[in-house]
Amino acid sequence: MLYSTVMVIVVVSTISATLLYFHNKHAWEGFDLRTTSMMGALASDLELLVLLESKTEIQRKLESVMKFQDVYAVSVFDKTDKLLAKTGKNPSSLSVEFQKILSSKIEIEPSEMMEDALEPLQSEAKEKIGSVVTIFSTLNMKKKQMEMIYIILSITAIIIVFRIAIDYLFIKGITDPLARLVSGSEAVAGGNLAHRIDVKSENEIGKLVSSFNTMTMSLKERDDEIMLRQQQIEDNNKKLDSSLNEKVVLLREIHHRVKNNLQIITSLLRLQYRQAEDQKFKEMCKDSENRIKSMALVHERLYQSKDFSNVHFKDYATRLTMELLRSFGTNIEKVGLRANIEEVFLGVDTAIPCGLVINELVSNALKHAFPEGSEGKLEVSMRKMEEDEKFELIVRDNGIGFPKEVDFRATVSLGMQLVLSLVENQLRGTIELNSSQGTEFRIRFNEIKYKERMRSS
Repeated sequence: MLYSTVMVIVVVSTISATLLYFHNKHAWEGFDLRTTSMMGALASDLELLVLLESKTEIQRKLESVMKFQDVYAVSVFDKTDKLLAKTGKNPSSLSVEFQKILSSKIEIEPSEMMEDALEPLQSEAKEKIGSVVTIFSTLNMKKKQMEMIYIILSITAIIIVFRIAIDYLFIKGITDPLARLVSGSEAVAGGNLAHRIDVKSENEIGKLVSSFNTMTMSLKERDDEIMLRQQQIEDNNKKLDSSLNEKVVLLREIHHRVKNNLQIITSLLRLQYRQAEDQKFKEMCKDSENRIKSMALVHERLYQSKDFSNVHFKDYATRLTMELLRSFGTNIEKVGLRANIEEVFLGVDTAIPCGLVINELVSNALKHAFPEGSEGKLEVSMRKMEEDEKFELIVRDNGIGFPKEVDFRATVSLGMQLVLSLVENQLRGTIELNSSQGTEFRIRFNEIKYKERMRSS
């Protein structure tokens, strides 16, 4: 835009200077031609008057010449340069720069009609008989020249100003909508999607602003829809949180009541145990009480925890084995118990059968591994194997060992039958016995997931 404006100014200035040059040249050529023609005519008119030295007629002729434009002063001289007549203004009153002085000889060129009258003077006909000097004023020419310069400069200035005004309006017509577009973009970027840009134009910028307003309207509608959906989601989340809190309280209450009910059962078994006289029946009651305690302990851990689906198995197994030692009245100074269990969490469907298995195997070891108060060690360990992500549960003791002539899979013992059923049917695992040094049961299984349990049921 600036380049085109400069080019327009240069072109207009060049054209103006060219026009001024040719106008001045033509004007001065016309002035020169006019003054030269007038001097020639005046010299011709004065031939006879100068020859006759008729000063009165010469003066009258000169006064008529003064009526012509630009004639400032005229003087006529004879052939000896003697002044015959003069008229006009004093040349000293006109600046030299505004004077143009022309001098012309007056020569006699007799015609045929004057041959007889001028015959005695024919010898002098070809000689100079006088001269006329005319001072022309160039003041009018200079004024006209200045007027033309003023006109051309005025037209040039008007054209330039008009061009600058057009450029200004054109630039303003672009920059103002762009400024509004930038301001509107900043407002939209600041989150004010309701902002609209007011630009009424049919050019590309107007179309761009219209598209921008359409886009912001669409964004506003989507934002309103998102806000509405977000509000609905928040309301639904509040309802879900409220429902979840109710279910948490209900689930905690269920675990608490199950644990209490199991404690009531163990209390009933304990009362039955105390009233019974048959020793075998007492042992059965005690075993049943310990089994129920192992299940009750799971529910106790669950309702005391924030997670109602998983049991911290290390704490659970440690607590369970200590309860068994106390239940059997084992002297911990003679029988050392070691619980080497990793920090693992098991679901309820896995933790309860695992707890029952530990209960049966530890109870069996406390009953038979250390007869007559002998000393020994009992260990319960559990880890997660990296190679197949199975859990490995080991219960071992260094007591008298499992009888070699007895097949633990075919024993009539209710405890071993319960262990096999829990491991193979519920945990879907494997169990191995090693009785080379005491008794060691090695059990491997996968954690039971809720969906798997539902399919199996």
